[in-house]
Amino acid sequence: MALAHFARSNSLFCVKQTPKFSLRGLQLASRGDFEPKKPPAFDFLSTGYPQWYMFDNTKHRFTENTKFICVEGNICSGKGHVAQKIAKYFGMDHHADPTDADIFTLKNYKPTIDVRMHNTMLPKDAQYFTTEMFWTTENVKEQGKPLYLQYQYYINRYFNYLRALCTLFNTGKGAVIDRSHFSDLVFAEALLKCGYISQYGYDWFSYFHANTALNLWKPHLIVYVKASTDQIREEIKKRAI
Repeated sequence: MALAHFARSNSLFCVKQTPKFSLRGLQLASRGDFEPKKPPAFDFLSTGYPQWYMFDNTKHRFTENTKFICVEGNICSGKGHVAQKIAKYFGMDHHADPTDADIFTLKNYKPTIDVRMHNTMLPKDAQYFTTEMFWTTENVKEQGKPLYLQYQYYINRYFNYLRALCTLFNTGKGAVIDRSHFSDLVFAEALLKCGYISQYGYDWFSYFHANTALNLWKPHLIVYVKASTDQIREEIKKRAI
């Protein structure tokens, strides 16, 4: 049956037949014989956002793989390896979980500046508290700053999540991320149970988390990589962390 569309003529509506080439195009599209050409990826990281970009239709760049996937799991459970495999198989961007190098390195300078080098010149209370210091400090609650470290990880995971979303919306390319900021509350709970932070510190972090984490777009899929305690311990020994 021929398709038709309505066109307004003065105060009356008349029916016009759709041209044959339009029907042919619709049939090809319905069978998947060809894929409409997508707009080029927008280089948002270097060009910024010009005014005309507000009229650009984001969905024109979307494909079936324009999805956001988050891979969660315990430390040394292999979630990073799984995330890389998923990203490679489906042609998505992989965003690794931030490390101390990402947190304490100022990358806007050339050459980059690692602020941890100032620790030797700073008093103990003003030093940048790193993951290594967390593991090696004897009395972490009294002599360390575990809440400060957890806050730094949360901020970097938050902006890592934002970068992944920006990549998806501007390029149409799917994103796979290692651990999201949503799960950082679990680490805060663990710090509280182990006595590394106070109840007041946990309440502050929970309030901060509740007022920031839920404002972002949720993942389409969350993959949880489960590993036994023995497997995790063995992997921790191999990595010497």
